[in-house]
Amino acid sequence: MVEVGDSSGSGLLVRHRGNCFVIMPAHVHGLRFNAVRLSVPNGPIGQADIVFSDGAEDLSLGLVSGGITQDCGIEWTALPRDLGGLRPGSAVIVLRARQQSEEARKATVGATTFETFSVRPMAGEPDDLFAGTSGATVFDGDRPVGMVTDAETAGEAWALRMDEVVARLSRWIGGMQDGRACDDPRVAERVAACAPDAAADAGPGLPYEVVEWSEHPVKGADDPVSMAAGKGAYVAPIGPDAPLRIELSFPEAVVVGRLVLRSTADGKTQFSPRSIRVTADVSADGARRPITFVDRDVPPNGLLDVRLRKIYARRITIEVLSTWGGGSPVRLDEIRFEE
Repeated sequence: MVEVGDSSGSGLLVRHRGNCFVIMPAHVHGLRFNAVRLSVPNGPIGQADIVFSDGAEDLSLGLVSGGITQDCGIEWTALPRDLGGLRPGSAVIVLRARQQSEEARKATVGATTFETFSVRPMAGEPDDLFAGTSGATVFDGDRPVGMVTDAETAGEAWALRMDEVVARLSRWIGGMQDGRACDDPRVAERVAACAPDAAADAGPGLPYEVVEWSEHPVKGADDPVSMAAGKGAYVAPIGPDAPLRIELSFPEAVVVGRLVLRSTADGKTQFSPRSIRVTADVSADGARRPITFVDRDVPPNGLLDVRLRKIYARRITIEVLSTWGGGSPVRLDEIRFEE
């Protein structure tokens, strides 16, 4: 099991032909987002780029990248194609990822249909099948038999049968090429990781000077001036009411058309920025007339490479408002601007 986002739900890792995928309800990642952060208890983190999503059926499939792929769940071909003897009253286990841990709840099968079934806590188990249980996998022994898609009440949750999950995804995932998911046009057009790493090959960018920052670096880390010179990462505290703020100054007014921000945080002792806001001051007389030109989330893999509408700027302020995982300190390895 993997935890999706900041405890918004769970997902099931499966491997197929050298590719790593995660299956989850569509509402867990949100239909507005094409990428989500994944984590396992006391383990590596990763990112899932959504390659298939059916909002009507509340089912999504993500292509997984990052360290989490080193132990990518069960084989796709091992998922059941026919549940057979799943009956009301059958004893099952509901396994969910929650707050950097795995929780197992003993349950029994309630009502069943051709596509779904309900589960209820077994006697003596807490009634806590509510928000956060979406995406949990229901097991009959070692066999995954369903995925929770509706967990709005504490005493009952509804799951999509695993043979139904397989039926809905088999045409898509079954045609995947061996270990080369990005060769599939359906994947390449939706997954940023399939594109060449233009950010890594770009030039040095526009020269700037770091003139102010809100937090001192933690012990052993570099300050933003050293980070800008390529000497090390800036790692500093961040809190809900104390966003991290860095102000940069250009030698003269420049045209800015691209921003690259990179973080290689491990997600355990350091955290990647999530929500950021970037404003530009285009005034020539020192009066502050800020214009916000970036206000968005950094992808979970810690690399933001965005083309902007071209603007003139003499000073730029970057504010990190939150982190993936909600932890502190936040790590920044690179900030680069280009025309």
